[in-house]
Amino acid sequence: MRDLWLDFAEELGIVRNKILLKIFKFLEILLYKSADKIIVNSPGFIPFIKKYIDEEKIVLIPNGVITKEFELDQEVTYELKKRLKLDKKFVVLYAGNIGVANDIETIIEAARLLKSYDDIVFLLIGGGIKKNELQVKCEQEGLNNVMFLGTIPKRDIPKYISVADVCVATLKNIPLFKTTYPNKVFDYMAAGKPVILAIDGVIRKVVEDANAGIWVEPGNANQMKDAVLRYYHNRTLLDAHGKNGKIYVKNFFEREKIADDLEQIFKELVS
Repeated sequence: MRDLWLDFAEELGIVRNKILLKIFKFLEILLYKSADKIIVNSPGFIPFIKKYIDEEKIVLIPNGVITKEFELDQEVTYELKKRLKLDKKFVVLYAGNIGVANDIETIIEAARLLKSYDDIVFLLIGGGIKKNELQVKCEQEGLNNVMFLGTIPKRDIPKYISVADVCVATLKNIPLFKTTYPNKVFDYMAAGKPVILAIDGVIRKVVEDANAGIWVEPGNANQMKDAVLRYYHNRTLLDAHGKNGKIYVKNFFEREKIADDLEQIFKELVS
């Protein structure tokens, strides 16, 4: 189970029809109760599900990352940075969906607040229903420190993350998002990049336990701007947080180990 899709749809106003919501909720609970095991990828989902089924049926198998995919030759990073004309820039990167829930507006506002820094660039990778609107807005407002690259193949994500100095992860400030483990955060950490995290909840605990980044209030562009400048002026802190995150995901979120745990669950179910 990757997300509380129905709850998110209701919270964000995507589905407003009360009758449909009741039907979907009934079907959702029916599926929960018919399952032998429910595998969730975030501990934040467990309190929601255990209202309907025995907690012993719920198993946590978190999002993970193949850390060796992020072990790149420095020449690859240098060439890409040069091609993107970012070789003399301090790069703040976001990689992911650019949609209603992702609060990219806060990143853009932070970029606006840092417009006077000629060498700080915000690199936004990904597509989504808000991408064109936000790109046009940046162009109209002359925010030359924001670059939109659009969607890139998943296999190229490590290469593009490697050009960043710091990475950001954002979601709108709604209670349900406190339950999520966004996979991009694990990608950032595996790449050895410090994380500016504008998401509260269980993923905040991961980043803080790892000492791998700076948490800012969701939707607070001033705090995000301050976090960027803190890293911009302190390379020692930047390097330390990046190293800490890389070690932490290798120890606790390595996908090979997670796959072994999942295989063991399947064996228990069929035995």
